[in-house]
Amino acid sequence: MSGKNDIQTRRRKIMKHKLNAFLGLLAAGLLLYAAPALAQTLPYTLPGNTVVGRPNIGTGEATAMQFDQFASSLRASGLLAGVSVGGSVADGDFVFFDGSTGGTIKDGGAVLPNNRLANMPAATFKCNPTNATAAIQDCTIPGLIARGAPDANNDKILIYDSAAGMLKYVTPGQIASPATAGVSSFNGQTGAINLYGPPQGRLTLTSGTAIPISSVAGATTLYYTPAGGQFVPIYNGTQFVMTDIGGELSQATTDTTKSPSAVAPSQVYDIFVWNDSGTSRATRGPAWSAGTGGSNTVRGTGAGSTALTLLKGFLVNANAITNGPPANQGTYVGTVMSDAASALDMTFGGSSAGGTAAVLGVWNAYNRVHVTAKVNDNTASWTYSGGGQSVDASTNNRVSFVSGLQTDSIIADYYVTAITAATSGSFCFVGPALDSAATSNSRSGTQTTAAVAMDVWANAHKIYPPQVGSHFVQATEAADGTHPCTFLGGATPQALEFQMQM
Repeated sequence: MSGKNDIQTRRRKIMKHKLNAFLGLLAAGLLLYAAPALAQTLPYTLPGNTVVGRPNIGTGEATAMQFDQFASSLRASGLLAGVSVGGSVADGDFVFFDGSTGGTIKDGGAVLPNNRLANMPAATFKCNPTNATAAIQDCTIPGLIARGAPDANNDKILIYDSAAGMLKYVTPGQIASPATAGVSSFNGQTGAINLYGPPQGRLTLTSGTAIPISSVAGATTLYYTPAGGQFVPIYNGTQFVMTDIGGELSQATTDTTKSPSAVAPSQVYDIFVWNDSGTSRATRGPAWSAGTGGSNTVRGTGAGSTALTLLKGFLVNANAITNGPPANQGTYVGTVMSDAASALDMTFGGSSAGGTAAVLGVWNAYNRVHVTAKVNDNTASWTYSGGGQSVDASTNNRVSFVSGLQTDSIIADYYVTAITAATSGSFCFVGPALDSAATSNSRSGTQTTAAVAMDVWANAHKIYPPQVGSHFVQATEAADGTHPCTFLGGATPQALEFQMQM
């Protein structure tokens, strides 16, 4: 009996060694969950999700076993001393051998635990960035191939849908459409809203000087100069676009390439800023006298005229302008008038015998400023006994001006020392006159009641309503028609003063 027992003991030891060897193979990773490699070497196929083993003690034929059945058989045999099986094994679980804990067969549940994965470099993800089957690799965003212009409808961008709690994709077009659709509403307005303001420049005869302080006479170049900005709203056929004109614009009075014709003598012209295929220009329109019913005080109408029309709050050219903007696409910025030599003037008056006339020939539709002119006749004295006439019989005691729109009132003052004849009932009167060299619109003076000469400092003041076109204010004087009045010029207070917005 003793010999028989020894034989059985040796057999158990042999079987235990074989089982430990089998578990060693399992721990080394040669026995896998689905065991595809074994299936290739055995002479027969295996059912899905099985391993090759023998559930009974003793040698015998191997059989295909579900892993949980195999694990249960190992537990029942008592041959797993020193080796534990962590948790239960369910269908679809990942199973691994943890050698770090002294040898434990564990299941990872339905997913492979993160602590069983290899460490990854920072800011990477596992991917195959190619369009073919390839080995997995660590990818970075900067390391991917740069895309050219994206396909708005077919390219895909990964997003997290917070409402659904899911990862989804959108196309570039879906992102771009809301971003470029315009404001849905603003201050009660709905739809796409374009923001623009008034033109930011001024017409001037001095380059780089938006607000002139010195007289300029006989100019042959007109400038449109930034004055607080260099943007102008220009209509493009669909909407106004606040356009950066790039700086100062200019145009010669002799130009015929970007204006209908050269400047003619004693005419009135409107100026339009427009976009000439990407180049900003300030262009003259036709003279006011062109078209039907035109003159220097009324714009002509119809084809070929400089007629204006109001478009979305801005005045623009109603008709296409030869060599200039198409209809509605030139923004009106002001008006100028030419002198007898076809030149432009912006002079503020002066002092001389017979007076130095002021000519205010540049008017701005936007960014107007307060402009004053003063004309003094420095002749010591002169006499006059007739009815109304120009002061000192000189039309240079005058201020000529142009106004593109009837927007602002005009103020004129004429003052002088007047002395009557020493005759009872004689009188002297002075005052400013609009577009007249004889009949004043406001009078100041004196009349005698005895045969005694009287002197008075006469000061006539007049506020005129807004005017349009080319006009002048003349200083006038009058006597009783028989007895001479004496008027003092020179150093005594005598002048025609004029004020308006231009």
